[in-house]
Amino acid sequence: MPWFIEEDEPPIPLPTPVVPVPPAQTLPTPPPSVGPSQPTITAPPPLSVTLPVIPETRPTTPEFSPPVKGVRKSKRKGKAPERYSAAAASSAPASTEPEGAALDAAYLGSVQLFADAVIEGDPSSYSEAIYGQDGSNWLAAMNKEIASLEAMGTWETSPLPEGRKTVSCKWVYRVKRDADGTPTRYKARLVARGFSQVHGLDYDETYAPVTRLETIRLLLGVAAEKDWEIRQIDIKSAYLYGDLDEEIYMDAPPGYDVPEGHILHLRKALYSLKQAGRQWYKTLSASLKTFGLVQVTNDPHTFVAHRMVSGTRKTLILPVYVDDFIPMGDSVLVNDFETFLPGVFNVSSAGDASFFLGLWIQRDRTDKSLAIDQFTFVDTILARFNVPLTPSQETPLSTAESLVPNTSPVEDVIYEVRKDYQSKVGSLVYLMLGTRPDLAYSVGKLARFSSNPSPEHISLGTRGHLPGRQIVSFC
Repeated sequence: MPWFIEEDEPPIPLPTPVVPVPPAQTLPTPPPSVGPSQPTITAPPPLSVTLPVIPETRPTTPEFSPPVKGVRKSKRKGKAPERYSAAAASSAPASTEPEGAALDAAYLGSVQLFADAVIEGDPSSYSEAIYGQDGSNWLAAMNKEIASLEAMGTWETSPLPEGRKTVSCKWVYRVKRDADGTPTRYKARLVARGFSQVHGLDYDETYAPVTRLETIRLLLGVAAEKDWEIRQIDIKSAYLYGDLDEEIYMDAPPGYDVPEGHILHLRKALYSLKQAGRQWYKTLSASLKTFGLVQVTNDPHTFVAHRMVSGTRKTLILPVYVDDFIPMGDSVLVNDFETFLPGVFNVSSAGDASFFLGLWIQRDRTDKSLAIDQFTFVDTILARFNVPLTPSQETPLSTAESLVPNTSPVEDVIYEVRKDYQSKVGSLVYLMLGTRPDLAYSVGKLARFSSNPSPEHISLGTRGHLPGRQIVSFC
């Protein structure tokens, strides 16, 4: 639970760190794409461009003054602002940030590291996608995405108003795979570079809750015991259902032609805008209420509905992870919900849930049993980090083993080494939350040194943590 601390004394001012600004770099202008009169993504001619090497400049670590002796901390009991109260959350769940916002933000960081860990082999840029061996597949995926964005009225072309700046964008490429890791679909998504947005100018609040693996595990166990239906639904282009309250202008994406001197005036919440998740969640919450679903106060990412059918109380529980739903409950309500949703959003229904957020779900309804595992995710990160598959150890990290901080200064740690270590720890966090609670101690210990890992910490990163396949059963 988050807490709030109020200080009687003003905070001690800290010296402002001096961050050197790297010299501006000018990249060569890519050749214009050639395509039909309608705005579509077209494959440009082969080109060879040598980009200038931008030297890495790291900010210096500011020296902070020690606390001044005699400063007294307030002993008053902290109280959350009214807009964070449970009453406020229940009355206006989409317009306030509940108490779990900080925890969900930390969780989302782990999920993002998980997402980063499963994209090995996917193109990382427009040029890499177009000129790669699957260029025709990625070109078709980009044209499909552009058609979807235009059909939703995502933007209008217009000149840039005086005094306004644009947000840049990029393509993100993913190969969708099934539970066995077999490719099923090429997906290209256009995302805005929201890091250039300015708070108070083109965005305000950003919080939007998403379901947690702990909630999913709990509800799967309840559903197995009660013999409930467990379905899986995906909302297509979910964020585009959220209308923007602010004026945001974006550069045209690579390969997309607009009239000279024009940019894209966004009307819908494009992916990776800071407020995109919140705007989608506001639209979703309002739609779910019309079905009778009520937000759970302590778990704002989960909705529940009860109805009396033939004198029997029926239940529907709906955990939400952005655009992925896993409705569970009595068949009559689950079927009604699957009939209701396509009338509001463009959906893709996968039927009975089998693969959700990296969890492979196996169920036997005859004996009311259910099992989950993450073996596909484990195989992926083993391959990515080039870790040999060795027999698992009974204790991944002994409690008697003492880990000490790295004696080398943090400035001496190579950036790529630190990033690789952080990605390994993030992958283990997601594995721990899903099916490996036995890793909690070792992952917690290793995570303490994420900013300055030593060779010892790096060597322990995957020791005995990844046995290949481990199943968690609910019977």
